[in-house]
Amino acid sequence: MSEEMRVLRALQLKGLPAERELAAAVGVHSGALRQVLGAMPEWCAEERGRFRLTPAGLDRLDRELAAERDRVDRSGLLASYDRFVVHNAVAKRIFTDWQLIDETTVNDHGDPGYDARVIGRLAELHEAACEDLAGIVGLVPRLAPYPHRLAEALHRVRGGEPAWLTSPLVDSYHTVWFELHEELLGLTGLVRAHEAAAGRAE
Repeated sequence: MSEEMRVLRALQLKGLPAERELAAAVGVHSGALRQVLGAMPEWCAEERGRFRLTPAGLDRLDRELAAERDRVDRSGLLASYDRFVVHNAVAKRIFTDWQLIDETTVNDHGDPGYDARVIGRLAELHEAACEDLAGIVGLVPRLAPYPHRLAEALHRVRGGEPAWLTSPLVDSYHTVWFELHEELLGLTGLVRAHEAAAGRAE
């Protein structure tokens, strides 16, 4: 069920993704994605080249996520989450600084030196978080695509594609990081609004 569950969860997180977006989120090529989608027509529907969960698909996902929460090592996951939120505080600052040079100045990416410094901080964050991300995947194997997606986004940013740091229109570092945070909140049973009030989430 792991591939099917990854697809269903990605559909829930992304809403109405195109095939390419969905394949990237699941960590498979388009042909393999089509095979998975073809095996569960009652759980997802295609509309003008985009995909969505059906009510039956949402019900199935809810049951699978509940079963996953029951299986997971909760104490280990909470410890991993505590380490994640330390990285998250750094990530939030990086995402803000990529978009705003100061409180009133939007970053138009006209200063290569400024951008290089922010990208350097992102690379340091990524390296620091790698071990903890591996630990999370060890606890919840379904999350295995996330480290690769983050690495791919970082590679794109380093290669001169600034949208891949924070843009919601691609599988950017911010997009993937936010979705991973959402996964961890769901698995731990924590509420984003409460975590945000405590300064541990956006």
